[in-house]
Amino acid sequence: MPPSGFRQLATFEERVRLLGDRLGPVRAVVQQARDVGFLAYVLGSIDPSLRYAFDFRHESWDDPEIDARLAEAGAVRINALETEAPFRYLRFRDPPYSDQDLEAIAEQVRPFVASGADIYAYFRHEDEPTAPAYAARLGELAR
Repeated sequence: MPPSGFRQLATFEERVRLLGDRLGPVRAVVQQARDVGFLAYVLGSIDPSLRYAFDFRHESWDDPEIDARLAEAGAVRINALETEAPFRYLRFRDPPYSDQDLEAIAEQVRPFVASGADIYAYFRHEDEPTAPAYAARLGELAR
C-alpha cells in the first residue's frame, strides 16, 4: 500500500486535472533543506502530464544539479529562465510595476517565447487588483 502522502498527491492530481485547459503549473513549495532522496521520491511520484514548478525556500537547493533533475522530470524551479523544460513559471511579488519594469521583464522572456516555451507569470497585488493588468501587459510586450 502506498504511503498516505502518495495517496494524497494522487487525489490532488485527480482533482486538479478537472480544470482541463485552464490548469497552469502546480506550484510546490519546499521548505526543508536539500534532500535528493526526497526530490527523487517526489519527482517519481508526480504525474508527468502535469506541469510542476518548485519553490525551494532553503538555499541548500541552489544547485544546477537540482535544476537538471527537475528538467528531466519536466518540472521547473520558480523564476528559472535557463532550463530545458518546455515552460517557465515566474513570480513577481513586489508591486507596483511600471511599463518600463514590464518591458525589462519582456526583454528577458522574449527569446523563450520565440523558442516556443510557455511562460506563466504570477503577479501579486495588494489593495488594488493590478495583477491581471500587469500580466496582460507583459503578454503584449513579450510577443
